[in-house]
Parts: sequence; C-alpha cells; structure tokens
Amino acid sequence: MEKYHVELCYRLNNKNSYLICIGGEQDSLVTDDLGFVRGFTNPQSLLVYAHSKGISFSMFPNNSSELNLIDIDYLENWLVRKKTRTLKCDKLLSVWNLFLDVSYTVGHDFDQNKEVTNKVYDKLFFGCNLPPVTPAGKSYSPIWSSSEIKLIRSILAQGLQMFKEKVKEGY
Repeated sequence: MEKYHVELCYRLNNKNSYLICIGGEQDSLVTDDLGFVRGFTNPQSLLVYAHSKGISFSMFPNNSSELNLIDIDYLENWLVRKKTRTLKCDKLLSVWNLFLDVSYTVGHDFDQNKEVTNKVYDKLFFGCNLPPVTPAGKSYSPIWSSSEIKLIRSILAQGLQMFKEKVKEGY
C-alpha cells in the first residue's frame, strides 16, 4: 500500500495543535530526531516543515480540506466526571485511534489487552453510525455496562498519559 500524508488537528488545553499522519497499512506520525511525535503549534509551522521535507498532503476521502478536530479536552473532561455514563462515541473513538497511532509510532502499546478492549472499541465504532456500516434509516445507540465504562476510562487514561509523554509540541 502506498504511503500518504494527512494533517491532523487536535485540541488539548483549549488550544489546537497539529500532527502529520503517515497513512498506509499501519498509520504512524512524523517524529523528531529523538523519537518523539512532532507536534506543531499552528498550521503554518506544519506546512513550512512539510515543505522542507518534501511532504505533500493527501485530501480526505470526501475531498474536503477541513481537518477533523480530535478533541482530547473532551476526553479529559469526561474522565473527570466519574459518575457520568454518557459518552460521545465519535469523540472517544477519534481520540482512541490517535492514541493507537502515537503508540505504534513510538513503540509503546498502551492497549495491551486487545482481546478485552476490542469489544468496547467495536461498540464505540458502531455507535458512531457511519454511513458505510449503518443501514439507511437505522442507528445504533450502545448501552454501556459499568465494567465497559470503567474499561474505556482506564484504557483512555493510559493513552492520555502516553500521549502527553510522547508528543512534543513547540515546532
């Protein structure tokens, strides 16, 4: 599979930052010389870096140049509200996927027990009701058990810690 590059935008601490995703069979992210994921404070610095490295960006499948925001602040706020059983599947799934990409990139597997986590990951995925997998006129609203919520909190808290340790902003 041919590799391509996509800009990613995430929100953390009420500010947007940017990453360069290297898509292919297994997505990864651009790193610095020390092996940290390279985070950019604004789109201009990302583009200057990309230009200096000969990186061009692929358009999203819908040919939109708008970046989908990965809202890590939502996750942090959700983790603080320990008693809530309400969650937004799309927001948590996009964060989980970003953590998987960071984990793969830096050789740190934050999701070490996929036999257990795959079930809740799949419920998040199907709870997003994406048109290619959701029949027309239908929708799926997952019902979460306490143990599933606890598992999601645990795995995403670990991912958040890894993200903060392995992504270096300031470029």
